[in-house]
Amino acid sequence: MCLVRRIILSLTLLVSVVAKAQYTDNFADGNFTHNPTWSGTTDKFSVTDNILKLNDQNASGSGSFKAYLSTSSVASVDASWECRVTAQVNLTSTNYVRFYLMSDTAELTASRLNGYFILVGGIQKEVALYRQSGSSTTKIIDGTDNRLSTTANNLIVKATRNADGNWQLFSKLHTESDFLLEGQTLDAQFMQSRHSGIMVNYSSSNKNKYSFDDFTVTGSEHIVITQNIQRHQVVMSEIMADPDPVVGTLPNAEYIELYNRTNKPIELSGWHIASGNTKTTIQAGQIAPKGYIVLCSAAQKATFEAMGVVVAHLNSLPSLANNGALLVLTDEAGKTITFTQYSSDWYGTDNFRKDGGFSLERIDNDNLHSSSLNWRPSQNGNGGTPGAVNSVATSNPDQVTPKLLAVSLLGLGQSQLVFNKEMNDSIAKISSNYSSDNITIGNITPIDPKNDRITLSFLPTLSNDTVGIQINGLECVSGFALGQTVFRLAVPQEPQAGDVVINEILYNPDSGIEEYIELFNKSNKVINLAKIFVTTRNSSGLFDTKNAITTDSILLFPNQYLLLSKNIASVCDRYNCGTDGILLNTNMPTLPNSEGNIVICLANTDIIDEVRYSDKFQSPSVVSSKGVSLERINPYMPTNDANNWTSASFVEKYGTPARQNSQYSVANTDSEQNYRLEYETFTPNNDGYRDQLILNYKLPESGYNITANIYTPTGVRAGTLANNLIAGTAGTIRWDGRGNNGSLCEVGIYVIRIEAIKAGRKINAQLVCVLGMR
Repeated sequence: MCLVRRIILSLTLLVSVVAKAQYTDNFADGNFTHNPTWSGTTDKFSVTDNILKLNDQNASGSGSFKAYLSTSSVASVDASWECRVTAQVNLTSTNYVRFYLMSDTAELTASRLNGYFILVGGIQKEVALYRQSGSSTTKIIDGTDNRLSTTANNLIVKATRNADGNWQLFSKLHTESDFLLEGQTLDAQFMQSRHSGIMVNYSSSNKNKYSFDDFTVTGSEHIVITQNIQRHQVVMSEIMADPDPVVGTLPNAEYIELYNRTNKPIELSGWHIASGNTKTTIQAGQIAPKGYIVLCSAAQKATFEAMGVVVAHLNSLPSLANNGALLVLTDEAGKTITFTQYSSDWYGTDNFRKDGGFSLERIDNDNLHSSSLNWRPSQNGNGGTPGAVNSVATSNPDQVTPKLLAVSLLGLGQSQLVFNKEMNDSIAKISSNYSSDNITIGNITPIDPKNDRITLSFLPTLSNDTVGIQINGLECVSGFALGQTVFRLAVPQEPQAGDVVINEILYNPDSGIEEYIELFNKSNKVINLAKIFVTTRNSSGLFDTKNAITTDSILLFPNQYLLLSKNIASVCDRYNCGTDGILLNTNMPTLPNSEGNIVICLANTDIIDEVRYSDKFQSPSVVSSKGVSLERINPYMPTNDANNWTSASFVEKYGTPARQNSQYSVANTDSEQNYRLEYETFTPNNDGYRDQLILNYKLPESGYNITANIYTPTGVRAGTLANNLIAGTAGTIRWDGRGNNGSLCEVGIYVIRIEAIKAGRKINAQLVCVLGMR
């Protein structure tokens, strides 16, 4: 039976030679310059007695030498390579032969070479198959050790490869009648070839002890079929980054599941999957229409296949970090097909599944917005659903509208637009979607792979004037229109103390919501946010780790708000975020829940603004600070004045991120009165309307000390607003309705007696107010 199979194999090879011969050479013509033409270090070879021989007359001394010959060959699929090798030497790590089956270069000693070769000899004295990627070589079939252990090595080596990349390696010593199968493997990393040949590594004493004959190479050229797969026609539908501990029948293996959204099969051979900076080639695999395929390590492939799962072949899967990573799938040409930047935060509050053993599953494979809103931990008892419909699958269309979050200045002639989600890259490249009266837009480049940034080049370059640019017609990946948007560009100026102030703080958020800090540019400068850092002080008063707000040169214009959070989306899901401010996800310090401090500074530790916040800053009507932000009342008054902070209004859901505070109030300094109430009736119920009594003062000169007390109509002192306060020429004093005992005073009429004293001079007044309740 074995003899019959060998005869059939021989006949098959014979037919293949006739039908698809790529090259043969037995050197019967006495040369290697014609039929076929060999090139390389031709001066080191000769043909004698119809045999190609190494004949390096110039090799002398110690060390090793290299010589090679190559010829054109495109055989790479359904292919066979065969030749006879004779080495009258002791084969070692410096005396060996490489029979290059496939190479993308004729120079077989080049460090840039990509292809496959059979090693004859080496330290293991074996016949082995290697893949070469540049200067890196990887053994993919490990032959029999010490098979070539004599100094009279005469053998035929042969390799075959089918269209899927399945290799078989054979060898036959001159004393043997049958080929020995050295091994087999699947490797399709390189599918195209331009050259084949031999390379000899030898010592000077062996410069004429190698010979070659009977080259026979057959096969077909790999033709790249253009599939024209569009972005996101294949998506990542499941990610198992932390399989340990195993909770069901799934193997303890990381995996990525892909889903084909089209009605046609898609070939993955030559595609790449990257996790962070590590990339792996998909050797083979095809996704059925509306079907799934799993990417896993080669060691786990058989285990998944035994479960009925369709699995692609990879030599290895890039490691999937438990806490998250950017995953990118690209085709053989390097074009991004899809991406997902997953995070362990996508498990939400499900700490049980977050601890391991459960995958993240995509809810709706037709929702192309990459965010936590479309992913949930698997609800399947096995911890995941590789190769099958996800356990959490349901209709979940994208509802996130596109927004321009920020504008970064890359140079005086280049800027970058930062969006909240992936934009349609084809539409983004249309120059007519951008217009300006001041500059002309040149190159437009969406930044791959996420396409949530677009770089614009323009002329003339920026000078001292502010430039306006209008955007029209842009769409996000889901087809939602951005709407007409105008942004500005200007040359930034150096920030100084007080230019940017801390304006709102959410330090004790509700579950599932991240803390946030809001900054406000109260100067007339354009500030480069890459210059600004946020930190806190430790118990010794020293700075903790400083956190860069951003590495991008994002511009903060005068009177513009900046929202900082580790998770902007969670903040804006809970509160109504402003549309004109800048919203940045950043690595900000953790804020204590009852009291703490925040420092905004430069890289050299120069302080821009600093506050020590406390629950005591909250409105008296707020029982708990949970979920309630602290708002600065007047951004132009001192930061650490407790009277300049209060709770955000409950009408605004206790937060106003990236927009004017609900309790914002700036004194009117145009009045000629020394003392003036903004209004006589106030209602400290935290609804955002007249929650505090505002008393403005205006004095003829600085140096006065102010004392102000609250009295009932019967003359009982209810509270103190100021006690010998060192006053400027103008300012504001506020009353939140609390008395000296810290409790809210009763509803009724109150009298404010105020006195400013300087060197015997007094400016007195008595004002009447009403503490009401709505």
